[in-house]
Amino acid sequence: MQLSIVQTGLIGTNTYIFDCGDALAVVDPGANSERILKAAEPFNKPIRHVLLTHAHWDHVGAVRFFQQSGARVYLHEADQKILKSDFAPDVLLKGGEELGICCHGVRLIDSDTVSKPDPARAVSVLHTPGHSAGSVCYLVNDVMFSGDTLFRLEIGRCDLATGSFAQMKNSLKTLFALKKDYCVLPGHGEETSLFFEKANNPYR
Repeated sequence: MQLSIVQTGLIGTNTYIFDCGDALAVVDPGANSERILKAAEPFNKPIRHVLLTHAHWDHVGAVRFFQQSGARVYLHEADQKILKSDFAPDVLLKGGEELGICCHGVRLIDSDTVSKPDPARAVSVLHTPGHSAGSVCYLVNDVMFSGDTLFRLEIGRCDLATGSFAQMKNSLKTLFALKKDYCVLPGHGEETSLFFEKANNPYR
């Protein structure tokens, strides 16, 4: 899979760009829309999909820019409440330069297939609550975009609003039950693999 990684925002969110057929998808555009566009140039395709692993401020700062450019945004329905609370002021405070996200333009998803522009590049969704109630992982071929659910030898914190350690443990069981050794691309930090985490992650 052709893939590009960009560090965005104040705390180094991993923003991923990948080719999904006739267009590009961006996972968690945390900020820095111009930097994301620059990284997308070699693909020579438009960005038409924005896949959010969850709705925390550090993963969504550049969403509005891509919405206004015609991209469809995907977010699990359980994180919709974050968008309807004090979300916009929080993003402004934390440095989301495109003023966050337009709630009305978000396609809410549950466990489903997001897009099938090419059967070889279908994007599947796994609901993995714990870091937030609406956290998800996206599976594309041999890659898992794990957001803030699973990191290398670590997991996402569960003490924020709608977080739950009990739900996180159940989500990890779901991930570690998968039979494929996915390349895990997390929301922060370095990549890992699912089988490595299944064998070595202290929270397994």
